[in-house]
Amino acid sequence: MVHSMSATIAREARTCVRHWKERLCRASARRAYILPRSLVAGATLILSAGSVAIFGHAQEKQTGSCVVHVLFLGNSYTYFNNLPAVFSELAKEGRHCEVGTRMVAPSGARLKDHWDRAEAHEALNSQRWDYVVLQDQSTLGVGYYFEGKARVASDEVFLPYAEKWAAEIVRHGARPVFYLTWARKDTPDDQAALNYAYIHAAKKTGSIVAPVGLAWQQVWQKSPTGDLYYQDGSHPSQAGSYLAACAMYAAIFHQSPAGLPSHITGPPINLDTEKLEPEKIVTLVDLPRSVAQSLQAAAWRA
Repeated sequence: MVHSMSATIAREARTCVRHWKERLCRASARRAYILPRSLVAGATLILSAGSVAIFGHAQEKQTGSCVVHVLFLGNSYTYFNNLPAVFSELAKEGRHCEVGTRMVAPSGARLKDHWDRAEAHEALNSQRWDYVVLQDQSTLGVGYYFEGKARVASDEVFLPYAEKWAAEIVRHGARPVFYLTWARKDTPDDQAALNYAYIHAAKKTGSIVAPVGLAWQQVWQKSPTGDLYYQDGSHPSQAGSYLAACAMYAAIFHQSPAGLPSHITGPPINLDTEKLEPEKIVTLVDLPRSVAQSLQAAAWRA
């Protein structure tokens, strides 16, 4: 059953991409969303004139007050290796801007859980944000297992709350950014379903896609012995979090992450308590330059 379902989702994803390419010049001026470069012949395309504000907004931050505020709503895929801190350091280095981040990321949280709880709403209301990064549970919140493996079976839980959060974020004057995640190590075929779910949500809501999973798939297919995965085969290693930060940097700032630092320090997240330890400074990422360059290139191609 899951094999036929995965094949169906993959066909839908290919059809969806093909239709988007056919409709690029007819895209509604009411909707502005960014497709991953890998889906549109090597270039990030803006699908309406109104989306020029995305790049204008980022440029204003670079040349004016030069402060960008980013809120992360996710779970352990976000707090592993303190992804917001890694992204912040890359953004400061690449854009020479101050980047302020905040994270609400309890383990296993779905967008539905964030919507139903107060903490994420309080964070969104706490100040003016430029971007809000949205990351759902690794199988999109549906507890479906096949042959003992958790699988991505449907976006029926994900999509309604993706739409709700995107609308709420826009209402607060920020841009939603969907953090398109990767398939687990033992279920690589699920990547097609994740791609479809996140890109479909971005299309419907006029949001940005940070195509981490697409970049991850490129790297993994080229070098399956690499260490993007943590030892559990699900969470990101240092290299995985670095790739995610590079993909977000490319998606948000429309700028290649090439040449950004590969050694990053910052406060750690205690994996037992899931709490930030701001009094400590540790190495969050330390990669050989050649590895970092490969990940930067994959993030820009995705």
